[in-house]
Amino acid sequence: MSRPGFQNRSGGNPKPGGHHNNNHSNNNYVHHNNNFNRAPMRAPANNNNTNTAPRTGSNAVPVAPKDKATITCYECGVVGHCSNECPKRLAKIAANTSAPAQQQRRVSTGKKFTPNNPNNRSGRLFHMSAEEAQEAPYVVLDRDIEFIIELIPGTGPIAQRAYSMNPAELVELKKQLDDMLEKGLIQPSASPWRSPVLFVDKKDGATRLCTDYRKLNDVTIKNKYPLPKIEDMFDQLTGATVFSKIDLRTGYHQLKIRATDIPKTAFTTRYGLYEYNVMSYGLTNAPAYFMNLMNKIFMNFLDKFVVVFIEDILIYSKSEEEHEQHLEIILETLR
Repeated sequence: MSRPGFQNRSGGNPKPGGHHNNNHSNNNYVHHNNNFNRAPMRAPANNNNTNTAPRTGSNAVPVAPKDKATITCYECGVVGHCSNECPKRLAKIAANTSAPAQQQRRVSTGKKFTPNNPNNRSGRLFHMSAEEAQEAPYVVLDRDIEFIIELIPGTGPIAQRAYSMNPAELVELKKQLDDMLEKGLIQPSASPWRSPVLFVDKKDGATRLCTDYRKLNDVTIKNKYPLPKIEDMFDQLTGATVFSKIDLRTGYHQLKIRATDIPKTAFTTRYGLYEYNVMSYGLTNAPAYFMNLMNKIFMNFLDKFVVVFIEDILIYSKSEEEHEQHLEIILETLR
């Protein structure tokens, strides 16, 4: 699955999180501790920086020397080196770098957390840095669940005209189309179906390309897979003091669409007709299908130390030591 980002809070029962549109965008992990005067952990050194001379003067920051004899690599479990020096991890990066060019696909990195905030502490359980994520291929795995669009009997193709866009929107449209084509999320289409697209503003000021599937949704048979009630989830959090929230980035794109249903997702633009290879936001049954997938993935951990609501994962623990173990289990499950 796509690389997750999570927010970690201590001291209080947070809202597990409701569903919100993409962009699962991007991921950051921030840990909030009850001690708000606690200084943040130092970010790991950049291996590409050859200037290792310590800072001097008023800006100097004292750094305690690390004893490698006590360091355990999170990649291979061997004592004596950090994960950024792990031979196993470096071999994986080399293998990705040497893969055929046609297999290399770009993965967008997540948004940055604020390292200078004294109430934040950076996570130690990430196995892949942002730079490594850029080198990793964008892969959609074959899963037991495929997204199916079942229509009301007698329904024929619905074709709509493209919405008008201003010059700035057309530039952004071309950019996002190229990005999705490169990742293999969409492909050119000759489908008799056509739904229009439009842009909506995101909270961070960016824009998201959305397909208006209202006409298609009107003739789609609804999936009745149950979604959990957020109120019921709070009962599972009794006694927990440490929490982490993982917001899956572009989670819907981890489900492939049944081949015969791909033409139904076709959308029309100024630059041609395209269709989705993966489940798209805006399709009426998308939340139910994704909830089904998440329950299958986390079935062994549900209501023990994790609750899931569509794309939002909440890990809860009674102590930080226990929580670190729970986080590692969930991150390994998501790999």
